[in-house]
Amino acid sequence: MDSIKVEVKEKDCSQCSEIKQLSEFGTARGMRGRYGCNSICRKCCAKRTAIYREKNRDSVLVKERARFLKTYYKISVDVYERMYAEQKENI
Repeated sequence: MDSIKVEVKEKDCSQCSEIKQLSEFGTARGMRGRYGCNSICRKCCAKRTAIYREKNRDSVLVKERARFLKTYYKISVDVYERMYAEQKENI
């Protein structure tokens, strides 16, 4: 039996329930969904992220600092704080 392939260009956002173009949905690594994209649109995702970041400001800042130090300087927060304390003593 031959399978019929239908190209879908629109889907509904599970957050706002609006029907939008697939280009308005982001893709995530490892997505194996029906359309290969997120279930919520980029606009709703941005709102949800902003709310999360506002509620969890302290933990987000700690994680961002650790990620920055690891990405740019290849060191952990502990190593950075130790180096900072040593430099402060020498002043």
